[in-house]
Amino acid sequence: KARAARMPRRLLLSCTAELEGGHDSVLAAVMPAAPAGADVRRKRFALFIDSDAHGPANWAPALQAVRGEGDVVAACLFLAAGSPQSEDPSWKSTLDALGIQAKVVPADEASLELAAEAAQLVAEGKVEVIALAVKDGDFHFLAEKI
Repeated sequence: KARAARMPRRLLLSCTAELEGGHDSVLAAVMPAAPAGADVRRKRFALFIDSDAHGPANWAPALQAVRGEGDVVAACLFLAAGSPQSEDPSWKSTLDALGIQAKVVPADEASLELAAEAAQLVAEGKVEVIALAVKDGDFHFLAEKI
């Protein structure tokens, strides 16, 4: 199901889906709201996935959910350095098949890396929307700021 709530000069879009693991996943995207009567075209999205929250079974559904809202021009999975998944060849092959880039980062800096990547893509004009596939409540501050 999808919900949209108006905010001053921004639109907060939240899509909730049942994914493996029995918990809800939140894809939150923040974008400038289109002025009334504006020509609305498909938005360009970047999808960032937290590997602590979502494994391979959730990557394709996350991509599909975002593609339903716009064009995915960048997709990244953030992996903690030293985690078993960061060295797992089956994860790498699945990511490659889906067109998702793996970003191995220090575990305690993952939020900063994600925020920096989001800021760079938006500042360079490559995307209008950042979609986050994270646990409910994770990165809420980031979603509010971007």
